[in-house]
Amino acid sequence: MRSAHHYRAEIDGLRAVAVLPVMLFHAGFGVLPGGFLGVDVFFVISGYLITRILDSAWQSGSFSLLEFYERRARRILPALVAMLVVTFPLAMLLMPPLALHDYFRSLWAAASFWSNFHFWSANDYFSPAADEQPLLHTWSLAVEEQFYMVFPLVCMFALRIGRKHLAWVFAGLSTTGFGLCLWQSTFDSNSAFFLIHSRMWELLAGAALALAVVPAVNLRAGAIALAGLLAIISAMVVFHPAWLNPGWSNLVVVVGTLCVLAFAAPWNLVGKVLGSRVPVAVGLISYSAYLWHQPLLAFARHYSFGEPSQVFMATMLVFAMVLAAVSWKYVEQPFRQRDQFSRRQVFAYGTVAIVALSAMGVVPRLLELQTWRVDTAQAALVSPHLSKLESCEWQTPLGDLPAFKLCRMGAANKTGIGVLLWGDSHAAALHEELGATLSSGGGHGMFMRSHRCWRIPGVFTTAQRAPENVAGCDHYIQQVYDYLRKNPPEAIVLHLRWTFQLFPVPGAMDQVNFDNGEGGVETESHREFWARDKDGQWTQSEEAKFAALLDMAQQLSAIAPLIIVGPVPEAGWQVGQENFKSLVVHGGAPRDLSTSHARFAACNLTIQNMLAKLAGVVRFKRIDPVTLLCNTLVVGRCIVQHAGIPYYADDDHVSSAGARLLVDKIAAALQP
Repeated sequence: MRSAHHYRAEIDGLRAVAVLPVMLFHAGFGVLPGGFLGVDVFFVISGYLITRILDSAWQSGSFSLLEFYERRARRILPALVAMLVVTFPLAMLLMPPLALHDYFRSLWAAASFWSNFHFWSANDYFSPAADEQPLLHTWSLAVEEQFYMVFPLVCMFALRIGRKHLAWVFAGLSTTGFGLCLWQSTFDSNSAFFLIHSRMWELLAGAALALAVVPAVNLRAGAIALAGLLAIISAMVVFHPAWLNPGWSNLVVVVGTLCVLAFAAPWNLVGKVLGSRVPVAVGLISYSAYLWHQPLLAFARHYSFGEPSQVFMATMLVFAMVLAAVSWKYVEQPFRQRDQFSRRQVFAYGTVAIVALSAMGVVPRLLELQTWRVDTAQAALVSPHLSKLESCEWQTPLGDLPAFKLCRMGAANKTGIGVLLWGDSHAAALHEELGATLSSGGGHGMFMRSHRCWRIPGVFTTAQRAPENVAGCDHYIQQVYDYLRKNPPEAIVLHLRWTFQLFPVPGAMDQVNFDNGEGGVETESHREFWARDKDGQWTQSEEAKFAALLDMAQQLSAIAPLIIVGPVPEAGWQVGQENFKSLVVHGGAPRDLSTSHARFAACNLTIQNMLAKLAGVVRFKRIDPVTLLCNTLVVGRCIVQHAGIPYYADDDHVSSAGARLLVDKIAAALQP
């Protein structure tokens, strides 16, 4: 095995192969759809190099946990702290209130190496919203540091017992870890992507190689190294984020990286290419390049209307490389020199920096500084009002069904249900305006919330298909129907985000997040829904889902007059965020916003067909928001914001102004 202190230029070159695809992927260039896999290369390299260092220190009798953590602090903290300090004022200037609030939370998480848990709970790594997170990339640093908080201790005890079989132990743990990762990805890919338990197998793979006895380097070894490099590049070209991830693509990259680390040498082709001047230069600054690229790209997106041009994003990448070179020379290198910074200074400065940055992530949130750039007049445009349910005094009329809750709307002195509003967050967006309208006429109603099952009985998420859960939901909904039959409402208003509740329908509805084609892309995460066919088999077919919808409509229409609302045209743009850019960042006036009606119609064609088919079987009144928001002011366009009035609160929920349009139609439909 090569000495741990023997410099291998080809490893720095391999770092270039890791970092450049990640940067291109985050910039939105489609040339490497699997560019995100560069992080896996970093994980394997890290596990390999760190284990070599630990093993060498153990064999020489100089093993020291204090020295190990000092080396990590010198390597990781200076450039990270510099990046976090610089991004803070940029975030304060460029990010709208809600996004800035999230940034403060992510700053605390990044400073405390907890950001993988933060982004796991807050984001899908591949969603458009994640692209606007300046510190999203720090999740991988958190994974590494969590691993290295424990790994040196494991090595210390394992090496004390005996080194002979440790490589096989790590290899076995890595193989088991990959199996766990693959298993978890099938039902919770977000956890598998971000969390340490499903990522440490990659670090352990590198660790196993570091302790293994590698065959002598020869011509065959050169061919293996070449195959490994081609495997890495091929995976980045071929694999796509929509595929199972993490999964087999990660295994291809990990094995390819192991082949390069084991068999690349200065005298074979791969060693010569990776060890040449340009790849090595990029590899040397790869850590700083990785740190700087994501904040610059995220801030570019916050500054631009719609998705920034490729020229703009390419300029940001070049700027990131310039900053990386400066950071490497003037930040990274000085702190690695013990004659310039002692161990005590490194630990002291590092501790102060972590505490200060954590405070910078906590204190502004407590002081609500996220709104500091928005005055009172701008607030209504930057944060359009969305009907909330916080003020609800929830009633649980069925004591044995605590998940079944009713929120009163309208007049408070009335008994009974009145008008029942049934639905998801799109229905909740109407409840304040509907309540006010009912109250003005002396009427009342209830908004129904159910946490027990999903909004269309008989339609379940992938995770909900367990027999005991299905049986519980079937029993639950029957009790709800029985309650409504005994306490019939005056009318039932059914309003859903139909595409979300019925997604997917293979071959007909394969895309759920709305892309308006003009730079606005919805950011919500989504679930896949299933229904049972006539034989009781799970399917995502339109026929089975329509059957569930039909049964629901028949049940509700038999209880009370039924009004069905929707679908609401999606906006794609976060309206408040667009207004922040116009008013605050660019100092202009709010823009009129609209989207293509044809694009919305194409995305919702399956839903419209289902509702039209339903109208031929079940008696109900239909309120189609398209007639209110599309082809009114501009032919072929659906209005999102006009004359300074936002009709949407975000990218798909109507604001109070939008809700008013719908509620006026509902009120008319409630008349005999």
